[in-house]
Amino acid sequence: MADRDVLKELSRVETLPTLPDVVTRVLAVLDCEEVEVGSVAELVGQDPAMTGQILRVSNSVMFNAIGFSTTSIHEAIGRIGLREVRNLVISLGVVEAFTGIRHGFDFREFWRHSFSTAVAAGTVAQRIPGLAGPGNPRDNPYFLAGLLHDVGTLLLSQHMGDEYGQLLADVAERGRPLHELERERLGTDHQQAGAALIRRWGLPLEIAAAAEYHHGVDGAPEDGRDYVLVVAAADAVLGRHGRNSPAELEANAPHEEELDGLGVGEEDLVDMADAVMLAAQTSDALLAVALPA
Repeated sequence: MADRDVLKELSRVETLPTLPDVVTRVLAVLDCEEVEVGSVAELVGQDPAMTGQILRVSNSVMFNAIGFSTTSIHEAIGRIGLREVRNLVISLGVVEAFTGIRHGFDFREFWRHSFSTAVAAGTVAQRIPGLAGPGNPRDNPYFLAGLLHDVGTLLLSQHMGDEYGQLLADVAERGRPLHELERERLGTDHQQAGAALIRRWGLPLEIAAAAEYHHGVDGAPEDGRDYVLVVAAADAVLGRHGRNSPAELEANAPHEEELDGLGVGEEDLVDMADAVMLAAQTSDALLAVALPA
């Protein structure tokens, strides 16, 4: 039994990370029933940094296969698509909210894993038996669930500083799963902390579910269960091939037993591997935009 309850501590903190104003304004427009690209472009255009980042993404190989670059934010948003713009705006906002974390935390490698999971999630969804994956590979409704599934580790690192850095070091030394050691010492884990933050930001419940149950798939609620399954499978494949989170050991990343119980067996994970790793490589373009060297 832990001597403290860090989740309760966090609930009393008034200075938890918040999404930048431009993110909340853009999301308010995107959540309207009738969304015009021009309205979104006008809002994004008021933030020079975000404008530059979205232009870089639209001119990257992911969205510019024919090689015609653009300097128009309106054209860039039209090229990327409103769903992906929503994903990007939140992604960039979350990265900004947590910039500056140190305490022995490998910030860049964390986001490399997170962006890899986000992009790979769409590929995984197309290959899970019985799950209707996105028809278009670029239309990835699971992107944010993959991106934010480990955001609780950032929150705990920010809140606890060197104490959490020591916990991460102990995970590596003892070979224990991160979430188990967190529960023993903190009374909560990064799954619960991340889900609480996602709900506080007002993001969809299925995004919170993926964060809260990616290490306990069989306990996931029916609402959002497919998001949990997709993220857990993507996390498992990436962990096997060295793109696991720096906060978690490769040996602890797969969830084969739980996934198998939900219809994703060993064969499925093997079949997914090449496609998932190819998708993960394209995520490096997003990482370069969000965290330029």
